[in-house]
Amino acid sequence: MTSNELLVNRPQGRIAALERRHVVTRLGRLNVWTGGTGPDVVLWHSMFVSSASWRDVVAELLPTRTVWVVDGPGFGGSDPLRRRTSIAECAQAAVELLDGLGLRQPVDWVGNAWGGHVGMQLAATTSRVARLVTVSAPILPSGRRMSLRVLILALRLAGPVAPLLSAVTALQLTAASQAIPSRRAVVETAVRAAGRRSLALASASFVLDRGDATDHLRATTTPVLIVATDDRTDWRPDDAVAAASLPLRGSSAVIYGSRTLVPVEQPHALVRLLREFWASTAPADPSATHPSRRHRPAQQKAEA
Repeated sequence: MTSNELLVNRPQGRIAALERRHVVTRLGRLNVWTGGTGPDVVLWHSMFVSSASWRDVVAELLPTRTVWVVDGPGFGGSDPLRRRTSIAECAQAAVELLDGLGLRQPVDWVGNAWGGHVGMQLAATTSRVARLVTVSAPILPSGRRMSLRVLILALRLAGPVAPLLSAVTALQLTAASQAIPSRRAVVETAVRAAGRRSLALASASFVLDRGDATDHLRATTTPVLIVATDDRTDWRPDDAVAAASLPLRGSSAVIYGSRTLVPVEQPHALVRLLREFWASTAPADPSATHPSRRHRPAQQKAEA
């Protein structure tokens, strides 16, 4: 394996390699992993992790989808974040990313938490999203800003010491998952690699400063699936149902046994929902949406 390849284990036991791409944007050079065959889907991860959080989801999607797995600004193989920014500017960088990758037609966008917030902004303000899936992405500003501000300051001053890593991990994973070393490692590895300054800037920009996305959903006309979990106190299933009533073509779903990092905790349930959503919103004539390739848009209310 070279530094330009990422290997994932497919369910059938075979190994697949993803190719690495870099695109320069207003928020620095962003790293993207790509592979597979079929309609394009962009995967953007949650805060405090990297593209590695999608590994199990990617393995299942590769046979039928072309995946583009993004490292958000400041994480994974992307450049450190060097200034305070916003979800809105992050969405502008996402447009630059899509342009740089040659993805001119609307894509399916799946965003976990942070990635969902970028996707909501993108879907409301551009024509680049064919279908949107937000996973554990509350539409209202965080109600825990004071505690998050203290945590971010502590990370900036002390770095990723054990007690702070545990606090961050608890935001992302259920108690059961926190006891599984491989799942903890997804969070801990990304936080350690991020760097204190970049991590503080990203957290402030995309968590503390995150605004109300209600109007973005109201302005969205493409199909939207809003996924909640059963173990996140600030984004409950009833909240997702209410949010799904805002866009023109909204639906909601619940995935059990997870908190924020659904791609890590319940990847198979998430993939099942994605496939159902994409199948149920496929246009009668795929070429009407994507003249140059077969793209199959999505929507459905379900539980996993």
